Amino acid sequence: MPPRTYQPPPLRYFLIVDFEATCASPRPPNFTQEIIELPCLVYSLEQEYPTAMFHEYVRPVLGPRLTDFCTQLTGISQMTVDSASTFPSVWRRFNEFLADLCLNHPPSSFIFVTCGDWDLSSMLPRQLELCNIEFPSPDTGYTGVDFTRWINIKKSFAEFYGTDPPGGLLEMLHVLGMQLEGRHHSGVDDCRNIGRIVEQMRRDGWRPEQA
Repeated sequence: MPPRTYQPPPLRYFLIVDFEATCASPRPPNFTQEIIELPCLVYSLEQEYPTAMFHEYVRPVLGPRLTDFCTQLTGISQMTVDSASTFPSVWRRFNEFLADLCLNHPPSSFIFVTCGDWDLSSMLPRQLELCNIEFPSPDTGYTGVDFTRWINIKKSFAEFYGTDPPGGLLEMLHVLGMQLEGRHHSGVDDCRNIGRIVEQMRRDGWRPEQA
């Protein structure tokens, strides 16, 4: 009897994330960014629409006062972050949210989707290090949704539609003839707009394995 070839579970969900972080312009020396908004839109590949959302603001600790530039860019007010939890508490609730998703499907049936690599390759590892939280990866025995694996939708979009170089969120919407809904650089609005882009790409025949 020939050996069976292992077939990983099919992808069922995109986890669309778009962090917002403290920022300044001009950026002073030794400025340390901290996550101030953590949204995650769950997009079902079977139903072809969003099915859940995690969204919390985060109170920064190293730089508790937002710059005027940051507020103007993101629309996040000082009052909003002052009333929010610090990152460790938000991170715990986010992981509980992901764990609930994994009750019905294996972690490998989920993959993160980002608009660029910054969110998961740079900002999240730095934020976890600031908070002395171990980065979740298979190398550390972590068995949940894989934070080291994601689809950069800008790259996938450029490859699928033949646009070069890869554009940002506004450029992708423009190529598709779509208008921005909500506010650019609002994490939750950006997630929803990325979801709209994903939905149109799927209609046009794009599949995750092409990412």
